Amino acid sequence: MHKRGGLYKFTALNLRDFRKETYKWMPRGKTIVETCGTTDELYDWYHKNWPNPCVNEICEEKMEKSG
Repeated sequence: MHKRGGLYKFTALNLRDFRKETYKWMPRGKTIVETCGTTDELYDWYHKNWPNPCVNEICEEKMEKSG
């Protein structure tokens, strides 16, 4: 994220809002809109296609420790 000052407001994303505005910011936004029919499907898409590397590293570390 850019280092911009100011106040940020984060809200949970739902499919209605994603279709209204957010998809325009995404390189494959139109495809995502056409693929997802519910907010749960949108969440699943994000989990499958936009993984957070930190979360993956934590999971891998736990798997290594548990053995």
